[in-house]
Amino acid sequence: MKKLKMVNNYTIKTTYYDRKMDEKLLTQINERFPWIISYVKSHNCLDFQTGNDPKTNRSWFSIYRGTGRILTFRSHSGKVNEICDVAEAYKELMQPDFFRNPTPDQFDTYLAKIASTEKFKRYYEDTEGVYNEGYYQTLIGRRYTFGIKDTDDFILFDKELVIGFKTKDIKDEWNKEIVDQQTLKIEQLRKTYNGTLPEEIKPEYGEFDFLGLNTNGDILIMELKQNDPTKTALSPIQTSYYYLQFQKLAREDDKLYQRIKAMIEQKIDYGLIGSSYKNKMPLKLSGRIIPCVIVGEDSNLSETIRERYRFIRDLFLPEMKAYTCTPEGTLVTSKNLENRMNLIIHRGADQIGGCITEISTENCKILIDFGSNLPGCKKEELTEEQVKSIIGNADAVFYTHYHSDHVGLHHLIPTNVLQYIGVGAKEVMLCKYDALRGHGDYSKQIEAIERMETYCAAKRIDVSKKGKIFVTPYFVSHSAFDAYMFLIECEGKKILHTGDFRRHGYIGKGLFPTLKKNVGEVDILITEGTMLGRSQECVISESEIQKNIIKALREHKYVFALCSSTDLDRLATFHAACKKTGRIFLVDEYQNRVLNVFTKYAGCKSDLFQFNAFKLINYRTVNVRNKLQKEGFLMPIRMSSGYLLKGMLDIYNDEKPWLIYSMWGGYAKEGKDYTNSDVINIRNLFGDRILDGTMDGVHTSGHADVETLKEVCQTVHPRIGVIPIHKDENSRYDSISGISSYFIFDEGDVDIHDIHISVK
Repeated sequence: MKKLKMVNNYTIKTTYYDRKMDEKLLTQINERFPWIISYVKSHNCLDFQTGNDPKTNRSWFSIYRGTGRILTFRSHSGKVNEICDVAEAYKELMQPDFFRNPTPDQFDTYLAKIASTEKFKRYYEDTEGVYNEGYYQTLIGRRYTFGIKDTDDFILFDKELVIGFKTKDIKDEWNKEIVDQQTLKIEQLRKTYNGTLPEEIKPEYGEFDFLGLNTNGDILIMELKQNDPTKTALSPIQTSYYYLQFQKLAREDDKLYQRIKAMIEQKIDYGLIGSSYKNKMPLKLSGRIIPCVIVGEDSNLSETIRERYRFIRDLFLPEMKAYTCTPEGTLVTSKNLENRMNLIIHRGADQIGGCITEISTENCKILIDFGSNLPGCKKEELTEEQVKSIIGNADAVFYTHYHSDHVGLHHLIPTNVLQYIGVGAKEVMLCKYDALRGHGDYSKQIEAIERMETYCAAKRIDVSKKGKIFVTPYFVSHSAFDAYMFLIECEGKKILHTGDFRRHGYIGKGLFPTLKKNVGEVDILITEGTMLGRSQECVISESEIQKNIIKALREHKYVFALCSSTDLDRLATFHAACKKTGRIFLVDEYQNRVLNVFTKYAGCKSDLFQFNAFKLINYRTVNVRNKLQKEGFLMPIRMSSGYLLKGMLDIYNDEKPWLIYSMWGGYAKEGKDYTNSDVINIRNLFGDRILDGTMDGVHTSGHADVETLKEVCQTVHPRIGVIPIHKDENSRYDSISGISSYFIFDEGDVDIHDIHISVK
């Protein structure tokens, strides 16, 4: 306890004094009135407050109905005095004996008289049943003392704490700097605000209605303004004085955490609050103080009041949060006052691919990926009008990588909306559409790609320079080159969108060091779940595949590899295997252009990605035939390579050619929605001379296996929960040990921790 000082004959508290009661008082209350605590808990109109004054060695336990204190037990030096400190108006309702030794039946009578007395309506509700401030104070107070839930991220530890000014005219001396600072801001407000303001705005005597502590160690200071529009709009001014004062107090009181912890533990020990409070206590204070205003209902606040509140808040107290409460007393973000975050999964929650995620706040909106449906998807593709509707007033679209199920609708994005992608990924996309020129009109796609902005790994982007949403890309390993996950910062929250990723690729070893060093714990994890429905599929590393390819090249002279033309890791595996066996790495013109992009951007980071291929122009010339027949080759081919392949098989047949099928096995299954006839036709050319995907160790998924998904969750430890996307409709995260312990948002709408989440 810090030393008290006298100012103008007033005793000023320069620290948050110990609000823990004398234990003798609690013991004697339980002995003399063993029914009293359970009585308060069982009556929804009642709440309590505890405290002590160390200067006078007095403690108290007060029972409130709304904001009216209806009974107080006091002790001096540990001895319970006669029950006192009740306003004369209350004493008139009962005989003096009641206030010396109340019984439960007498208390019932007492409450009934209070409820029927007109002068006490203002403390709880008026004659027409309209709820007043006292009603909300009790509702919220009880909800976060008796009704604390596992999903709550904060607890209330104190109520009605006076701080700042003793009266309207007499101020604490150590407030002078704060008062002067805020007075200048009031002058600035009058000069800059175009609307009307009260003639006089100045600090007044007041108190915090609630003090809270969240699981991060932040202290919440809460002002309840109920439904008064004028006071609500001005609340950032008054609260800013308390906020600055409490900041000063917290800095000067090095025992604040111990005081708060002791108060909570005492209330648990004596049954005043639930034991679940123990699970909500952080290990220390973070040093952050969050000012909050609570309105009983915000639907009746006019647009003028809402605009005035936001203007004043941004000037005086940008940190301020606005809440309203449900009929049960749960605090939720005020939809009309707060710049809350919206997080919408437009597509991808129940399908692999076609992913579209929206994150927005006031005056700023981004989308992550705008993919087309994968072949075999039974859902109709979005029309251009539907795309425009989702885009709305978006500032930007960020693409995790260039696969069509993430970027396929890029050409439908309005030209006034910025689109971002990795610089290498942009060049790969241009290669693809340039090659398609001869097969149709792709000018719109190419123009959209050329307009795209590029981002760099670990470089934070302030979207549209608004200071509302920040996006930081980080490399991930995937079956697409230049793929990224995004760390999004918005409204004080951290969201990690993993995109498609894996650990078993060549650069996959950097996944967890990146998460630990650069990302840390987050509020929400949006992550893929492709492999949830493919648990039977064998997942091996690219290094293991390389060993199997080397073995195949030593056994077979001519090898064609049906694979993705833009899978950097797989092509690097084939190239490395050719170098180690002396086989020619044979590619066509398009594949060579893609490899040049890979060498340009990835080759400088690893020799593995420096490609030196033999570009095939005419496989029929004598020199080419002699070289290939002498040295043998591995040639990556695509689904569209059937015509070229047939011609080569007619010539290079002195030994039987083999096919390495290095793609997802589903394309080769006949009679399925996702069956690919080109794949089946190519496979039929080789009969049984096929090394078949994961079965023969020549393919592995570009997606994270279940163990990796679990470890990612445990590493970033999402405080609010996990949103799984890019997964089959029937695949469920909550069935997996290690992930099921997190809150899973997989369908529907929910408002939680200042975020509106919608999973469609």
